[in-house]
Amino acid sequence: MGNSARANNGLLDQIAALHWIRDNIAEFGGDPANVTLAGHGTGAAMAHLLLLAPMAQSLVHRALLMSGSALSPWALARDAPAHARHVARALDCPVAEEEGLVECLRLRPVGDLLRVPLSVPDHLSAFGPTVDGIVLRGEPLELTESLASSGRRLELLMGVSRFESYFFVSASEEKYGIEADRRDRLLRTLVRNLFSFHQQEIFLTIVNEYTDWTRPFQGNESGAWPAEAASTARPLWEPLSGGGYSTALSVTIAVGCSLLVLNVLIFAGVYYQRDKTRLEAKLHKRSYKLAKPGEPPHLTTAGGKPLALRAPPPSPVGPAGGGGGGAANMAAGGNAATLPPKAPPLPEAQPLLAQGASLARLVLRTRPP
Repeated sequence: MGNSARANNGLLDQIAALHWIRDNIAEFGGDPANVTLAGHGTGAAMAHLLLLAPMAQSLVHRALLMSGSALSPWALARDAPAHARHVARALDCPVAEEEGLVECLRLRPVGDLLRVPLSVPDHLSAFGPTVDGIVLRGEPLELTESLASSGRRLELLMGVSRFESYFFVSASEEKYGIEADRRDRLLRTLVRNLFSFHQQEIFLTIVNEYTDWTRPFQGNESGAWPAEAASTARPLWEPLSGGGYSTALSVTIAVGCSLLVLNVLIFAGVYYQRDKTRLEAKLHKRSYKLAKPGEPPHLTTAGGKPLALRAPPPSPVGPAGGGGGGAANMAAGGNAATLPPKAPPLPEAQPLLAQGASLARLVLRTRPP
């Protein structure tokens, strides 16, 4: 992008504040000829850049840098134009014309700009100071070398904190050290994002520098190991304090298992009742008794309940050669009670009874009594 987008407004605001300090700090008991800047992280990089900026040379005399400097890889935004176009597309700003893009972004609320998601590689910055040729006339390393050759003396104090990048490691890694595989992944990402040439050689050099080849285990061996009694006296897990966790998954699993068991029991009961009804009907059909001589005709079911039988109506046609004698005999004095009862249909395995033979008690059972 052109000069209209290379503003370095953050550094210009800080330079304006330094001008105010030079003009007004004496009214508050300060010394305008003895101004010290101090910063941590990004603030340290900004303080270092102000020392290197020609527009602020007479405004700053010393600096305290903690956990950062202008030489840090994230101190400058290397690909700010690409991220600016991404934000412009997300906010429906024109990207074809540079002036229209910059003007549209300047009119947008800060909240809209901050809500646009960005994909920034590790160890780099999306937006920040850039080398524009005005505020920063060159790379920080080149400006540092130029400042040293000019003979100008600046007091500079640099340092790091005791727990540098402490929140980027887990509790296990803090106690036992980072595993070799994870260490290699972190270093490869660092080298790939910061260097363009000889990446493999740089990676191997870093690994060799920070590897103690006299020890087979590269983790933290100085940590205190819990005694066996202490480790078995209490559980190995501790719930989060304040109830900041949920048991919804456990409850869901328990309810699901209960419903599954209930469905199985219901299906088992339904099929058992159906099979029981079919078996009883089959036993009622196969197990019956005929009445003894002199008893009223009936059937006895497997449950022991008698079922009364009725004699069939007289046939209007007599036996062969009788010429209707059968009907006359029935009308003359035949008694239905003296007629042998009609035998129910028997299974094919049973022999037929002879006509006139006394009815015997037949019992067919599907199992021994």
